[in-house]
Amino acid sequence: MLHISTAYVFDGSASNPWETWSPTAPLSVYGRSKLAGEEAARAAFPDTRIVRTVWLYSGTERDFPAALVRRCSRGEHVAVVTDQIASPTYVDDLVSALFDLVAHPNPPRLLHATGGGAASKFRFARAIIEAAGLDVNLLRPCGTSDFRDAATRPRNAVLSNSSWIDCGLTPLPHWRDGLRRAVRPAVRDTRP
Repeated sequence: MLHISTAYVFDGSASNPWETWSPTAPLSVYGRSKLAGEEAARAAFPDTRIVRTVWLYSGTERDFPAALVRRCSRGEHVAVVTDQIASPTYVDDLVSALFDLVAHPNPPRLLHATGGGAASKFRFARAIIEAAGLDVNLLRPCGTSDFRDAATRPRNAVLSNSSWIDCGLTPLPHWRDGLRRAVRPAVRDTRP
């Protein structure tokens, strides 16, 4: 069994990327439910492989890049936090990596797999808007405390991919590479 989990099982207080052996301490109901899912999967199927990832995006539908491009295409100003960091992960890259994992003869039971590198949510947003060919001046930097968000998010959600690499699996491409494939230039409305 393959179980997908999240960096939100951590509290975000570390200054370095989270390792598979780092102590978990989720801050939100979402993080606690994902950690409970990991434990339930292990209990039901001891050979379960758990893969933690973070900030998944496809550039379609309602994910962060697609929503951001839609809003900026309309000329809206968007506030984006500068004090949350993670490794944005392109869904297509993760899916390919999971196929490699399934073919591996004996991978570890717990792994982290994210796009390479790390970025603040604001830096990620800026790269999205640049890739879409829109005005980056529509983005407004802000802090997490400026939002009244029901869900508490870890400030540092960067996962170390060392478990993935140490078992001989190919690391996922850098998040900017995935972003180039996920975000297309926006089509501007040129009607009078």
